[in-house]
Amino acid sequence: MWTYGVEDWCNKPGRYVHIVADLSHLTGSYLMSLCSVGIMGASYVRDEPLPESVEVLQSQSMTIDVPFIYDEHTLGKVPLKLNLRQTASSSTLSFVTFTETANLSVINIDTTGVAPGDYELKFESYDSESTI
Repeated sequence: MWTYGVEDWCNKPGRYVHIVADLSHLTGSYLMSLCSVGIMGASYVRDEPLPESVEVLQSQSMTIDVPFIYDEHTLGKVPLKLNLRQTASSSTLSFVTFTETANLSVINIDTTGVAPGDYELKFESYDSESTI
């Protein structure tokens, strides 16, 4: 809560902060200093990019290792242990499962009994310890 000012998103990429102070309630001349600034935010990255497409032959299986993401501004690259799942808005592919390990998520694709074709897999990260 900012008693005499506001928190304002400046909507610029990079390292910018925009601070607005409303001093209209004061009269006279004042010297103002900034004694405390809190900057919240994160930029999540993954060191290894994921493939845009994969080809799995009929009746074959494949695993795709998905390293955890981390906030590039956190010292030490502390991984965020977020689980993966298929998005609710996409059609669920029954031959795709997800496994979580201590260091990464694994996408398992088993095409046994699956008709040949092009399939679109949409997945998302979620926190299994959260109620959201």
